[in-house]
Amino acid sequence: MKYLRFPFKLNNSKTLTVEFDKPVSIMVFVDGQFQRYKEGASCKYFGGPQKDSPYVTKLPGGYKYHLVIELGKYDKNAVNPRIELVGNASAPQPTKDPVIAELDAILDQD
Repeated sequence: MKYLRFPFKLNNSKTLTVEFDKPVSIMVFVDGQFQRYKEGASCKYFGGPQKDSPYVTKLPGGYKYHLVIELGKYDKNAVNPRIELVGNASAPQPTKDPVIAELDAILDQD
C-alpha cells in the first residue's frame, strides 16, 4: 500500500484540513493505533475514503497523531496534498465533544 505519513503532536486543540486532487483515503491515528495499522492489525482512526476535498476534522490537544494519506493507484504528485493545522480559540469540552469521547475510547484500548 502506498501512503504518505505526517506525524505530529498537538499541545492544544486544532482543526486539521487536508486538500487533495484525487480520491484518497485519509486516516488520522493516535500513536498506538498507527503501530497496529503498520502491523496489519485491526485499528481505529478518524477519517476514511474521501472523494471530495477538503477533509476537515477537529483534533484535541495532548496527543501524538499520524496523518496517513493512502494514495491508492496515484502517486503523491497526482494527489498533490495540502495540509493545514489551525488553532481553535477555545479547547473542546470532553463531555460535550463526540470526537474527544471517541478518542478516549480508542486510547483506552491501547
